[in-house]
Amino acid sequence: QFVVAQAFAWGETQLVALVTTAAPCGFCRQFLNELHGAEKMMVHFPHGDGWVDVTLAELLPFSFGPEDLGVTEKFLAAQSHTSAALDRLIVDHREDPAAVAALQAAARSYAPHTRSPA
Repeated sequence: QFVVAQAFAWGETQLVALVTTAAPCGFCRQFLNELHGAEKMMVHFPHGDGWVDVTLAELLPFSFGPEDLGVTEKFLAAQSHTSAALDRLIVDHREDPAAVAALQAAARSYAPHTRSPA
């Protein structure tokens, strides 16, 4: 999850491959399944004397994901939840870089189950 959080913080919109030190656990597989582009993600990890190179779908067959709940947005997908009120707050606080950064982060937030933009 740290890698995903860092990717999000740096503005990445998709992970195409992930290299781990062991096969991801069930929780991690489910978490990765909820990312934008998960259906194409490759996962690489050591096994025995070699490496396993598989798709996430192969690691998580018959998966349950956001689309099963009618959620179309996925984490890391490029999105912006702007509104006139949020835009006004950014203008009002333009002299405070920390406030502007926090407001911009709120606009990029991911809260699909609550349908809350921030």
